[in-house]
Amino acid sequence: MLLDFTNASWFCWQAKVVVAEQTEKDIDATRLEYVPVAVRTQILFFCVSDLSNVDPMYQYSLEWFLCIFMAGLANSEKAGRISTVAHIHRTMSVQREKT
Repeated sequence: MLLDFTNASWFCWQAKVVVAEQTEKDIDATRLEYVPVAVRTQILFFCVSDLSNVDPMYQYSLEWFLCIFMAGLANSEKAGRISTVAHIHRTMSVQREKT
C-alpha cells in the first residue's frame, strides 16, 4: 500500500517537473526575444540621460525621452509579444522625426 502511494506520488511529481522544465524553456525563449530591444533602449536612455553633463541645456532631454517612450507604449497595439515592441520602436522613430 505504501509502496503504491509512493510510486503514484513519484509519477505525479515527475509530470510536474516535466511541465516546469517546459515552462522554464518557454520563459527563456520569450526573454531572449526582448534582448535586442532592451539593449537598444538602454543605450538610448543612458545617452539621453548623460546629455545634461555635456550642456545644462539638455537637462530636459531625459524627460522628453520618457514622454516619447510612454507615448509609444500607450499608442502601440496590444497584440503579439515582439510585434508590439517593434511597433513601439517604430512609433518612437516617427515621434522623433516629428520633433
